[in-house]
Amino acid sequence: MKTLIQTLFFFLLVTQLCFAQWYQQLSGTGSMLMSVHFASSTNGWAVGENGTIINTTDGGNSWNAQLSGTTENLESVYFISSTNGWAVGVNTILNTTNGGNDWNTQLSGTFISYTSVYFTSSTTGWVVGSNGTILHTTNGGNNWNTQLSGTTMTLLSVCFPLTTTGWAVGGLGIVLHTTDGGNTWNTQLSGTTEVLESVSFPSTTTGWAVGASNTIIKTTDGGSNWITQTSQTFCYFLSVYFATSTTGWIVGYETILHTTDGGNNWDIQPCPPFSYLRSIYFISPTNGWTVGSDGIILHTTNGGVPVELASFTATTNGNEVLLNWSTATELNNLGFEIQRSIDGKEFFTVGFVNGHGTTTEQQSYSYADKNLDNGNYYYRLKQVDYDGSYEYSDVVEVDFRTFNSYLLEQNYPNPFNPTTTIGFGIQNKSNVKITVLNAIGEEVAVVLNEEKEAGFHQVEFNAANLPSGVYFYELKAGEYSSVKKMILLK
Repeated sequence: MKTLIQTLFFFLLVTQLCFAQWYQQLSGTGSMLMSVHFASSTNGWAVGENGTIINTTDGGNSWNAQLSGTTENLESVYFISSTNGWAVGVNTILNTTNGGNDWNTQLSGTFISYTSVYFTSSTTGWVVGSNGTILHTTNGGNNWNTQLSGTTMTLLSVCFPLTTTGWAVGGLGIVLHTTDGGNTWNTQLSGTTEVLESVSFPSTTTGWAVGASNTIIKTTDGGSNWITQTSQTFCYFLSVYFATSTTGWIVGYETILHTTDGGNNWDIQPCPPFSYLRSIYFISPTNGWTVGSDGIILHTTNGGVPVELASFTATTNGNEVLLNWSTATELNNLGFEIQRSIDGKEFFTVGFVNGHGTTTEQQSYSYADKNLDNGNYYYRLKQVDYDGSYEYSDVVEVDFRTFNSYLLEQNYPNPFNPTTTIGFGIQNKSNVKITVLNAIGEEVAVVLNEEKEAGFHQVEFNAANLPSGVYFYELKAGEYSSVKKMILLK
């Protein structure tokens, strides 16, 4: 009986889900992808094991293999425009001037493992790698010249916010800095001896480096001082990228971390299990990609910060269905389309509720769907971002029935011990009183005494303080009164 009541009159779903975070894109390869870079919101490349190079021209909706001409592992890729880019790896420097339709080998005069490449213009760039190697070009890679790094440690990442100002990081916590385009490199005290895998500077003063043993270090004075930051996870971090001086991401094994306050606080963003993420890049503070093991590519259009739906409920309320939902966080949230279906398959938009844009505070929403015929209805939310992207919530179901009379259901279960549920329907908004009487008509408990909206309701009665026996429960609402029998067995 209880199941029947719930099916006919009330359906409640409370869920925790996130709209539009990170979504997997089909890469077309099972090779480990080591690096990703985008020249625009549509044109991007990823490189990896066995000379793998893949390209997209539609923001990652489709990825296509390009012929690299090598079977060596490629560690890093960088494009200065949609046509002109470089990829580096083991004994390999490749360049394309036509978007990757053709890749040509560039000769550096050294044979080492190159780990990172960075260009500030179509002519000026750097490559770093094993044995403290730093190479520099001023003619697009036609000629590569060795710069003195002052170390034999393997350098794993290089970054230049300006043509003159740059950093390189690597083994044993080494941090190198130049202010003259690499003619001279000076060692900075990082405060760690852990391997530093990646460095990112959104400006010439503020930057981060990450690496082994959960290492995150930050500077706000160009590297004169580096301070340690902490996160909520223990991981070997492999890549860091900051789109602004406050907004950034870190990836590693089964890990995506995000900050909006310069790393004072790091939030964990969901990612697939067993994913080994090697590289992350954002073309804007909201539009980014991360790549890694087994050819995995994840993409977000809202910075990975979800519109997090904390609850979504549908209840009958007299002559309408009332939808209530709340969000824990929102980013670029234009609002919610309310969609209804009679079969759970084909949905139609019946209303729209504006969102709160970007907020980390909990927000509550409601919508009343009126003028309905009796029957079963399904509802879902279509959350829409300012850029037009959208995502659907789970579906909630409710059996709607207009109440033109009063109703008192038999309690369920019956007999019961010590709790039971009483269902009732009222035609008009009114004060409802439900009392429990013993076998001789004496009042022994008040179950409910409050104003209720028209519609169907349920209330739980706990008889833990009463002895076993036969009891009666009475409903009074306006001029309506009804009595039914219940049995308590302990």
